[in-house]
Amino acid sequence: MINAATRAPIYDSRFISREKIGVALIFILALGVRIGLRAGLEFDGLYGQDSFAYFDYAHSLADSITRTTVPPPFFWPIGYPALTAFASFFIPIEIAAQWINILCGALIATFTFLLARELTNNHRVAFIAAIIVAGAGQLFISSLAIMADASALMWTMISAYALARFNRARSPKWIAGAGIALGLAMMTRWIYALMIPVWFVALWKNKNEFAASFKNCARLILFSLLALSPQIALMLYHAPNFPLAFIGDWARTGWDITHAWQNVIVNNDGNFSYALPVAAFYALPLAQPTYIFPFLTAFVLVGAWSLRRDQFAARILIGWIAAQWIYLSGDAWENWRFALAYFPPAAILAAMGVNYFFDSLPRAAPARFARLTLLLASLLLTFIFGARAAEEFAANQKTDRAVAQWARESLPPQATVITFGITETLKHFTSFQVVELYNETSASLLARAESAEKFFVLVNVENLREQWQDRAPQINFDALSRARSLRRVAAFGAYTLFAVE
Repeated sequence: MINAATRAPIYDSRFISREKIGVALIFILALGVRIGLRAGLEFDGLYGQDSFAYFDYAHSLADSITRTTVPPPFFWPIGYPALTAFASFFIPIEIAAQWINILCGALIATFTFLLARELTNNHRVAFIAAIIVAGAGQLFISSLAIMADASALMWTMISAYALARFNRARSPKWIAGAGIALGLAMMTRWIYALMIPVWFVALWKNKNEFAASFKNCARLILFSLLALSPQIALMLYHAPNFPLAFIGDWARTGWDITHAWQNVIVNNDGNFSYALPVAAFYALPLAQPTYIFPFLTAFVLVGAWSLRRDQFAARILIGWIAAQWIYLSGDAWENWRFALAYFPPAAILAAMGVNYFFDSLPRAAPARFARLTLLLASLLLTFIFGARAAEEFAANQKTDRAVAQWARESLPPQATVITFGITETLKHFTSFQVVELYNETSASLLARAESAEKFFVLVNVENLREQWQDRAPQINFDALSRARSLRRVAAFGAYTLFAVE
């Protein structure tokens, strides 16, 4: 029920009880599925290079806290490693790093329910949106991977919910909560700084309430900065010697709006020829089963249209999607997980569209049965495709472990191995002296070859030739090939092992 004069939801005890039951059901479902996937996939969350970097920095941060010293500089903001470091004082850090994200993934679905209910006063919409989010494949992956995506999105969801509560209750505690949560989101992933202008627009009423709107925006910024203050302090401390500390990802993004219609991109990770232009790629999650099942795609637009008389909800949801998509469209990378930043508002719009469209259909029994069947099938397929995506992701990441295991069995324990792509995996799971090809020069490689008795190279040659042409990895590999004889020892998957002679 909505108060016609203020458009604010009117709550009674029955409504609040239903809300609590809904929150509990969504949280239990989302958490249970993630725990089941973790047990079934036996994936510890470490993969590639970035997750190892987060994991290692969490170790350093915990050590700095124990010794009461200033933490070292880092490439990304400290939010997720800080959560892991604090949790490590209660449980082993290897467990904390992944289980924090499992919990965050479940909370994202829960706060999707709360935000949708707050914006629409409709439990059906809230349930549909939360189930879409709870079963999405990419959020399964981000819930299991040791990365910052899930925790950053969780803080953003809390901020959005607090902002929606403030819009109804007008209590200062909610604007404080929205600001603090937004600051923590930024301290986890800088991309959520884009929410500041969106939240400002949502808070702004009209010219007759200029003073109140300005005060609310100022409070939001103040509390955001308060939450962000540890990060700011570290950045200032390290600025003289490490000017890009904690903002390395921001500095290297190579943002350019012309990327939106380009599919051949050159960035710091090499040369890429993508199948789609960047803007089209980052629109795909609206019609892809690992995010939103295609049957529900059209309902995103229906949901957006249904908000034409609700300015606050439209500003929050549509503004959120627009800000993130426009930014991602100018990025120099196409990464499927980046679109997670605007997924929950898209899911809420889809749920609103489903509810609006189905309510407009005839209420005859056959029509009701057909629409309910389609909806339930879509939600069930969301979980099925989501679980499959998580399974494929975990299997792909286990390939690197298999390469490391094969190398450990094939080489002397103290061998020097120069590699690229699986450097961190070899460092953590072998006893080799591991050298990163990217960080070397032709001269330094030759010097290492002179000093090491057992010197090997383990690389994906095809990847060096294609993605890294005329870049440090390819240049260094070719220089070593010309200066020394590289005897091909064996191959495993995409990687080839050479002995330097």
